[in-house]
Amino acid sequence: MHLTRRVLLATGATLPFLRIPARAATTPGHLVFGLSSYPPTMAPWANSGTAAATAKLMFHRGLLGYGPDGTLRGELAERWEHAEDCAWVLHLRDAVFHNGAPVTSADVAWTIEQVTGEKSTAYLRGEMRHIVKVETPDARTVRLITKEPFATLPYLLATPFLPVVARDSLKDNPLGIGAGPFVMTSEERGVALEFKAFDRFYRPGLPKVKSVRMIAYADENLRVAALQSGDVDLIEYVPWQSMPAVEADPRLALQSTPGPFMYLTFNARVKPFDDARVRQAIAHAVRRDDIIKAAFFGRGTSLEGLPLTEGTAFYDEKLAHGWRHDPAKAKALLAAAGVGSGFSCKLLSTAQYRMH
Repeated sequence: MHLTRRVLLATGATLPFLRIPARAATTPGHLVFGLSSYPPTMAPWANSGTAAATAKLMFHRGLLGYGPDGTLRGELAERWEHAEDCAWVLHLRDAVFHNGAPVTSADVAWTIEQVTGEKSTAYLRGEMRHIVKVETPDARTVRLITKEPFATLPYLLATPFLPVVARDSLKDNPLGIGAGPFVMTSEERGVALEFKAFDRFYRPGLPKVKSVRMIAYADENLRVAALQSGDVDLIEYVPWQSMPAVEADPRLALQSTPGPFMYLTFNARVKPFDDARVRQAIAHAVRRDDIIKAAFFGRGTSLEGLPLTEGTAFYDEKLAHGWRHDPAKAKALLAAAGVGSGFSCKLLSTAQYRMH
């Protein structure tokens, strides 16, 4: 992750993703999910937004994942340990892909080979290329050898961007064959996705519903209206301006979690953004509190450093306020970078979400 190219603007104190339960919209055992957008791509190792990641997690699983409390937990790997300075060992559980084939170390090795290949467009290709060798001593054991000590590798393996795909399955299916809790049964491009429960999922008793229908509601007002009317059971991305109404409705429950949110990504190959001082100046110039008030209706706190949440193992109070609002420092940095008189640039933003 090249955090030097990013300036975090604000952290939403309430990130309204994924679980907003409402009254039953369909028959028991069948769930209707309102997505904020139709996934532009569901290629297994791409990052094409939260809606796509939510859909892919229906039918894919990686070696590790995150539990409800945000801690690491095993998925296709039931155990893992740091063997030596440059090696991680993962022990696979007894799991099968949707085609009935067992999940083996050979599938993991093939997956990593695809992600790190020369022609790969995988989101985490750069990070995973620190793996120099994948050893498969047996069908249920994987050893990942890295160039140098790689303490954060398990956290990357837990993201939705590194699912394990059945080897060679991309030849006939651009989505690949996964081992998640659901199997995708149909797709109406731009409109909806249909899934049915996978009866050989490795977690006993899961999934708890027989089928899921995901419907895209790009208009956030229509998405909320669908929830309130009972047309859907839950939605993602509850608009900030709609949160009070959702909270006040006794039929609904708003579920949220704190977390880093919203950032600028700079093209550091062009001037003046190739100079780190310019990027730092922008960080010190942004009035994050104003953004929270205007875009997030006061539901948030300023993020003035790296996106490391207080209370986690990586939080460092000394580094938490390195980008505090400081116009004088911003001007000094611009002057030092040779653009003290200012400059103009273009900002590209999605218009889908009102906060933008």
